[in-house]
Amino acid sequence: MKTRFKIHLPLLALLLGALPALAAPPDPLAALAAGNREAEAGRLDQAFAAYLEGYDPAAIHPTLAYNLGSTLHQLGRLPEAILWYRRAVPAGKAAADPWLEDNLLLARRTLGSQNAGHSDAWAGLRRQAGLLTASAVVLSWLAAGLFLLAPRRRGLALTGLLAAVMLAALAWLSHGRGAREAVLLADCTTGAGSLPAGSELWVIRDGADFRVAGSRDAACPAAAVALVHPD
Repeated sequence: MKTRFKIHLPLLALLLGALPALAAPPDPLAALAAGNREAEAGRLDQAFAAYLEGYDPAAIHPTLAYNLGSTLHQLGRLPEAILWYRRAVPAGKAAADPWLEDNLLLARRTLGSQNAGHSDAWAGLRRQAGLLTASAVVLSWLAAGLFLLAPRRRGLALTGLLAAVMLAALAWLSHGRGAREAVLLADCTTGAGSLPAGSELWVIRDGADFRVAGSRDAACPAAAVALVHPD
């Protein structure tokens, strides 16, 4: 007697939908080794593709990012090279590698790029988003503990919980609406003038576009803007 199998379509769809989440994360060290082999053989396009396979926007590997920038530099793709050189530097820090600093300076001079925009008050808040989030979590746990262990202090616990919610809201607002560092990958003509590819900006999300911080008239399409730290 043959055994029949019944396929539960909703369950199958759920399992298939979960497959991307089960995929192995990018391996920067393996990508670095593969890209180095291609670069040593002079196959720069293949080296770039190999390096890119190790790219993880949540945890950019500095050496991998530098090699991506160097490869793009040799290929003449200077705006992208500037982007990856910038990504090789940890957020909020200066370049510690003299090779990186020299290559970034050379790419800037060759391209004639410019710095446009500036960090405004929102940018400062955005840099504090992590601290605000951590404070909200700690305060919410303290409030929960006070609520459970000290019934007579439940009013104070509710006040602490409300404060935690307000801190979390401020963290979300500052992170999502604050100015962010970016590099233009294509020329951008704005109401405030033209910005050449390779320009390094502070931008604020404005609908489907990005607006240069400090200017109401300078907006560039999202396709032309690459965030330095795409978190």
